[in-house]
Amino acid sequence: MKRAFGNSFKDVHRAARAAGAAHMRVPLSGGKPRRGGAALFVLCLIFAASILMLSLADYASMELKDRAASQYENELRIDAYSALSAAIAVLEEYRSLDGNLYSAVQGWGEPLKDGRVTFDNFEADVRITDETGKIPLALLNTADLIAIFEEMDISTTEAQELADCLLDWTDADGAKRINGAETDDYEDEEPKPPNRALKSLMELRHIMKFRDVFFDKDGSPNELYFRFANIVSVENFDKVNMNSASEEVLEMLMEICGRDYDSNIYRAIRGEIGTIDKGILWVKSASEAISRGAPDMPDSKWRTFTASLLKIEITVKRGIAEYYLCAYYGAESKNSVTGGANTDRSKRITNTKSASSSGGSKTADMSRVGMGASSSTKARSQSSDTKKAASGSARILEIRERGR
Repeated sequence: MKRAFGNSFKDVHRAARAAGAAHMRVPLSGGKPRRGGAALFVLCLIFAASILMLSLADYASMELKDRAASQYENELRIDAYSALSAAIAVLEEYRSLDGNLYSAVQGWGEPLKDGRVTFDNFEADVRITDETGKIPLALLNTADLIAIFEEMDISTTEAQELADCLLDWTDADGAKRINGAETDDYEDEEPKPPNRALKSLMELRHIMKFRDVFFDKDGSPNELYFRFANIVSVENFDKVNMNSASEEVLEMLMEICGRDYDSNIYRAIRGEIGTIDKGILWVKSASEAISRGAPDMPDSKWRTFTASLLKIEITVKRGIAEYYLCAYYGAESKNSVTGGANTDRSKRITNTKSASSSGGSKTADMSRVGMGASSSTKARSQSSDTKKAASGSARILEIRERGR
C-alpha cells in the first residue's frame, strides 16, 4: 500500500513536469518564434546610431575647423600676404623678361607651381586669372547688350527687356526705359534699383526679367547665367585683352562691332595658325594677329593685348585651418563706370568673414579687421610692402579677404 502510493506520487510529478515542458514549447504566431522582429529592431537601432555618429562627426569636423581658423587667423592672414608678395614678385619677373604681361601662357597663371616659391610653416595655393579677358559690363550700351543676349539664343523681345531693365538698374537717373523697370515697378519688399554699376553678377537675381531668365524657380543661377558670367565682368577696366579672351568673348565682340566672327581670329591669337616666332604664342598687336591668319579683329575701342587687371586668388593652410584672400592687381582704369561714381578701389579693402565668424561682409580699413594691435600692425606693414612691390603703374587695386 505504501509502495503503491509512492509510485503514484512519482507518476503524478512526472506528468506535471511533462505538461509544463509541453506548455513552454507551444509555438507562437503560426508556429514560428518571434526572432525576426527583434533582429529588425536591433538593425534599426544600429542604423540610427550610425547616422547620428556620422552627423556628430561632420559637426565636430566643422567646429574644429572653425576654431582652428579662428585661432590661427592672424598668422594665416600674414601668411596670405606673404604669398601675395611672392606672387607679385613672380608677375613682375615675367613683366621684366617679356616686356609686359600678355597671357597666362607666359607661365604666371600658377606662380608658385613647380617649387618656384616655397614656405616653411604653411601651404599656399595661388591662382592668377586675367579679368580683362572678359567684356566690361559697365561699358555696354543698349545695342551692345541686345547683341550679346541674342547671340546667347535669347529672343529679341526678351533681349530688349533684359537690356532696358539692367540699364534702369544701373543708370544714374530714375527715368524708365520703354521695356525697363524703375523703383515703382518693384514690390515694396524687393530691393530697388541702386543707380550704380553692379558690384556682383549675383545682383542680377534682384533685377526684373533677369530673375526669370537667368535663374531657376528656387533662385539658383541657371546655364544662361553661367554663360553670361563667362562673357562679362563687373570689374572696372577699359578694354578686352585679346590674348586672354575666350572664343565666345571674341565672337560677342565681333557681334557688337557688327561684323561676322571667324574662328581663325581666335586660332591666330593663340598661335594655332601662322608663323610663331621664338615660341611666343601671344600677340602684341592686331597686325601681328592678322599676319598669322586672322581675317579681322574687334574694333580698337574694345581691344588691347596686355593684361591690365589680374585676379590673384590665394588659399593658405595650417593643418585644417584655411584663409582665403583675393587681390585685384593692375592699372587704375581711366574710364568712368556707367551708372555711378567710379570708386577709387585702391582706398578700400573688403573683409568678408564666413558665417561662423561675423556672419556678413563689410568695408573696413586695414587697422579694423578684428586683429590684435601687434598682429594688425604687422599685417598692415606687410600689406603696404606688398603694394609697393608693384612696378610702373600696376598696383593692388582691391583686396578681399575671407577666413574659413
